[in-house]
Amino acid sequence: MAYRKTEKVLAQLEAKRNSLIASAIDVIEKVGLDGLTTDLVCERAGVAAGLLYRYFPDKTELLAAVAIHLLNRDISAIRDAVGGNSKQSDALEIGLRTLIDRAVSNYSIMSEASKLSLYREGLKRELRSLIQGAGITGRPFIFDSVALGAILETAGSLGPKGSEELASALLRSFGLRVKAGAVV
Repeated sequence: MAYRKTEKVLAQLEAKRNSLIASAIDVIEKVGLDGLTTDLVCERAGVAAGLLYRYFPDKTELLAAVAIHLLNRDISAIRDAVGGNSKQSDALEIGLRTLIDRAVSNYSIMSEASKLSLYREGLKRELRSLIQGAGITGRPFIFDSVALGAILETAGSLGPKGSEELASALLRSFGLRVKAGAVV
């Protein structure tokens, strides 16, 4: 008879996997993607290297899991902020402002994560959805790239006032009128 994993065992396995992902994120924040090694992740997590490879066959799989984790976290924040906003231009504004605020406060990890195409393309898809929902004509795949590039390139040097200026500039670049920090 084959061994069947109980709910408790499955929860423990998932918790360990999440711990390894969190450790990888911590390492990336400290040394960047270029400095990331599986040894550093294992050291940070307090586990033997063999255990890491039970969850992630190689470093590429670990990075994909990190990208998915960070992407889900950031998209959830955007969607939670937008909520059920019925006016789509407001949804775009709220989504942009949320992403900018997250990039300013989490610049180190978002800057590194944006080097992973899975993460970057996922954020662009979310921005494209907001842009299309706002009825902006043109090429959404250009607008999403411009918006994400502007956010990631400037977030490291922006403060709260700069965040407002960037959001207003992006909204104006989409052809939306902005007055006193709100779309009109």
